Amino acid sequence: MNTNIFVDLVNSTKEALNINDFDYPLQFTFNVYGYNASTKEYAFLYDRKINVQQDGLKTGLNIHLNKLVWQKQQYRLYLNAEDNRQRKFKCITCITLGHDGLIQTKNPRHLNTFLLEIDN
Repeated sequence: MNTNIFVDLVNSTKEALNINDFDYPLQFTFNVYGYNASTKEYAFLYDRKINVQQDGLKTGLNIHLNKLVWQKQQYRLYLNAEDNRQRKFKCITCITLGHDGLIQTKNPRHLNTFLLEIDN
């Protein structure tokens, strides 16, 4: 069972910065959103902040999320990041969590991977 989250830079950001990897350490903020049936939109619930050192992303990150009330619509996880040079990154993909707000362990790796680009 793999509950790891993976993070990578999109190719356009790699080319624009002329790099293949981040400038460590990284500051990650993971934001969990849940569906609000009355507004019919996703609303922010809570965040998890972590710092990642060099080689910390090789095998993925195992972040601890709160088990939430089961809901019909699945929860979503987003990521914002900042590197050692204070460059800000935003995700262009989100990760769909389970109906209980936890990482879906049966997902293939690409469905549990964030792709980041420079946040202008």
